[in-house]
Amino acid sequence: MDVSVQRMAGCLLGEDYPTPIVDDKTAMTSAKERMYALRQSQELREAAKDVLARHGSRQGGLPPSGQGRKVALKRAAVKPSQPSRQGDLFA
Repeated sequence: MDVSVQRMAGCLLGEDYPTPIVDDKTAMTSAKERMYALRQSQELREAAKDVLARHGSRQGGLPPSGQGRKVALKRAAVKPSQPSRQGDLFA
């Protein structure tokens, strides 16, 4: 924050309010590098495989993405055998 804005607000960093302990950008860059290195480690990959084997598979009961919309469009294209009674609700 600019010093003039701090004076206008009546709160100067380092006098009325403590200065930041950590530089946000440096800390973020460092954390991203450590997380990337951790994700690339063989140990983590083996642990992820163990969790997957223990708790289930990636094949759920849901259709593959994109399939749901295609099925919904096909259902909408099929004409019902009886006329819809929904129109009666708004008559």
